[in-house]
Amino acid sequence: MVIILLGPPGAGKGTQASRLARDYNLRLISMGDFLRNEVERDSSIGREVSPYLSGGELVPDEIIIRIVENLIGDSPKGIILDGFPRNLNQAQSLKRMLKDHPTRLVAIEITCSDREIIRRLSARRYCPKCQRIYNLITNPPKDDEICDDCKVSLRRRDDDREEVIRNRLSVYHRMTRPIIDYFRSEGEFYRVSGGIDEIYRELREIIDGDRSQVSR
Repeated sequence: MVIILLGPPGAGKGTQASRLARDYNLRLISMGDFLRNEVERDSSIGREVSPYLSGGELVPDEIIIRIVENLIGDSPKGIILDGFPRNLNQAQSLKRMLKDHPTRLVAIEITCSDREIIRRLSARRYCPKCQRIYNLITNPPKDDEICDDCKVSLRRRDDDREEVIRNRLSVYHRMTRPIIDYFRSEGEFYRVSGGIDEIYRELREIIDGDRSQVSR
């Protein structure tokens, strides 16, 4: 099984992907986390993608596809993809990667309003030492913008500034949503929304085969 989680930045894909990976013993490939880690390490990949991430732009397809091919390798089964594919070309490239590996391909869109996305991401902070994520609205630290564990000042990611968030949402709506029609015709496609636990229940139903697809 290859599960693709779609949705705007801040919709909760990472949280849900981590829970699914743990409960179903799946390998999680989170492109956002991977790329940010490479930037933090100042690796060759990190230096290549840093200008795009800091500006809220999508990393060019040829770079992302090359990275995903290397990450997937020769056994693309039992995988959750978070943050890939993000446009039609990437979706078609993924299908080509899987053509020699018959598997169940499931695409799921987690929906959320732009207003809520901006509210969530503008309040997100992280600890530069332990990488723990906080949210000043829903999960604040005990002391004002200080990590509970490391006692160091929290930081905001460059891509969590409001102007960058708005640009990321614009990019998402313009380039990513067309792939939904593609997955409706090429595999299983579902749409879910709601609170964290409600969404997770729906995701489990999908994986277990207990939920109907969105009508084509």
